[in-house]
Amino acid sequence: MGGSCPCHTCPAKEFGIFSSLNDEELLKTKSLLHQNFYKKHQIIFHEDNPCHGFYIMRSGRAKLIKSARTGRQVILKLVNPGGFIGEHAVFENSPYAFTAETLEDSEICFISKEDFFGILKGRPEIALKIMSILSGELRAARAQVIDMALKEAQERMAALIMSLADEYGKSKNDGIVLGLFLTRGELAEMIGVSQETAIRIIGEFRDTGLIKTHHRQITILDEKRMRMVASGEQMTTGKRI
Repeated sequence: MGGSCPCHTCPAKEFGIFSSLNDEELLKTKSLLHQNFYKKHQIIFHEDNPCHGFYIMRSGRAKLIKSARTGRQVILKLVNPGGFIGEHAVFENSPYAFTAETLEDSEICFISKEDFFGILKGRPEIALKIMSILSGELRAARAQVIDMALKEAQERMAALIMSLADEYGKSKNDGIVLGLFLTRGELAEMIGVSQETAIRIIGEFRDTGLIKTHHRQITILDEKRMRMVASGEQMTTGKRI
């Protein structure tokens, strides 16, 4: 429902583009937000859908998916609470360039293009924050392209696991437990390989004592060696995958 989102406790208020708003401005902005609840694996919007505004993750997580002509999908990004979805299309005045799908039950707020540009007219510093966010995403996208071009699949998987550990990991007695459940297919989509290749690499990591797995839960047992594999200093087999 529009305006039902408690903005003062929203991660987007603490860390995001609305953090500079005072209480009065936040109250005005709250009336422009439309909060919706999405079930796990529910589509928020499809690639090439017309863009009418952008979305703000209040709780839960989502993935942004790009489809190739071959039918293979690549996960471009995971969006956490406080993150934004579809803001590129708002500024480019274009359709959405990817499909957005929830990874778990989520609360997501929507703001229309017209209402958002109205906010920008009074608070140009918000536009500067968005430019900073987009700049950071561009750097990350360039790094991802370089990794795809130069790193072997095993290195990319190790780098992905360590990146997830840095963001979602929790230290336990036997290692670092990833606080995020992803299927082997989703891991494959994040590094641009087939699901079969992802399963084989995960199996090699497990067989050589780098990780242990339980269903979709991954625990890193040897962080040092995993980082070495991610950097290309060491491979788990005598050959590159």
